[in-house]
Amino acid sequence: MPSSPKHPEEKERKRIENGLRVQGTGVGKRVKGKLWERTLKGRLEGRRKAMEGMPELVREWKERGHGRGWKKWP
Repeated sequence: MPSSPKHPEEKERKRIENGLRVQGTGVGKRVKGKLWERTLKGRLEGRRKAMEGMPELVREWKERGHGRGWKKWP
């Protein structure tokens, strides 16, 4: 068969040449840490930002009411 990008041998050659696009996943390399460990820092940062913005968000909810015209908040 003619050579094509989807041919298994071509895929293997490309994998050896480039590795995956994730750092440390080429041939003979290892990623340090599990996936959840590698993404933990970013997730915790997002949660921290959400917690810091929460008082303002609650204030905004109270000003707007609970939907359907509830406006008893002073």
